[in-house]
Amino acid sequence: MSALEKHTSLDRTFVSAFFQAEERWEHFFSKSRIAAKKIDYERLEASKLLIYAKALSRGMREAMVRSYGENGVNRLVYGLAKNAGAIDARKILNAHEVLDPISGLVMGKVLLKTIGWSQITFSPECIIEENDENYIICEHNFSFEANCYIDAQLVTNLPICHLSCGYYCGWSEISLKSSLAARELDCLAKGDDRCIIVMAPPYRLFDWIKETKAKYGIK
Repeated sequence: MSALEKHTSLDRTFVSAFFQAEERWEHFFSKSRIAAKKIDYERLEASKLLIYAKALSRGMREAMVRSYGENGVNRLVYGLAKNAGAIDARKILNAHEVLDPISGLVMGKVLLKTIGWSQITFSPECIIEENDENYIICEHNFSFEANCYIDAQLVTNLPICHLSCGYYCGWSEISLKSSLAARELDCLAKGDDRCIIVMAPPYRLFDWIKETKAKYGIK
């Protein structure tokens, strides 16, 4: 199966970007080899990302909700994650000299899959350009945030993947050099078939949310 078939159904010209991203991350993570009394701390720091995220997604979140309320915590977690995604993207894309917007998006996508955060597929409806008219639909067939709820047998009627929304939105802003906002419309944690996240310029997000809901039959 090709990299394109594994990751997206978008235009086949993107295939080289997926191969390059996979090669970069394979090289990065392959540098970690635990030998006698030797630990690769660069790999350890990358692994910590998922550990901290899991704490924010459920355990720490429960205590925060008691103090700040559900909506307040959702905005806080989304904002923190978005800032973290932007910081990581600047550092990693600069280190790998990634300048192409599509390659930048793919680097973030493959990173999240590699560390066990989520598995993203880009919808063919996406409009991905280096301007302010981007419209990105991400379908997550796996989300660690949703999995936390499912494993704990928690019930929710609302999407809960605020970390995934924020982090990849921040990463995508840096990749596309364009202001973006994100909203999750469907979520595995509430029994949907997949998580669906929409990203668009803030002033267009509401319109794209309505259009996406109509396309996917989301109420």
